[in-house]
Amino acid sequence: MKIFNMNKTTKIILGVAVPLAIFSGYWFITRNREPYLDLDGTDWMNNIANIKFGRNKKSVSIGNDGEMNAGSTYSDKYKLTFTSSGKNMTFYVKDKEGNVYEKKVIDFGAKIIY
Repeated sequence: MKIFNMNKTTKIILGVAVPLAIFSGYWFITRNREPYLDLDGTDWMNNIANIKFGRNKKSVSIGNDGEMNAGSTYSDKYKLTFTSSGKNMTFYVKDKEGNVYEKKVIDFGAKIIY
């Protein structure tokens, strides 16, 4: 007694589709993504910047120095370091080896981001 009665064409289609679906799912989960640095929500009056780096969010102000990672999906491949001097805050996105990938500066005195 056969439970499934598949013809030859169905077996070929499944033989191609199943490995392709498994490989595509594996690639989608493990691909090398770069985190996005978002500096929206800057409070110019109180000198506070709301930053979003990858999946993590944080509020920083002048006088704060530190670093943060991009979240669990980026597996510590990138980190964000921020420093302040005077009315400027500088953000560096660095890779695992310490190379600078991206740099952004908030000038609270001039109210610009560059």
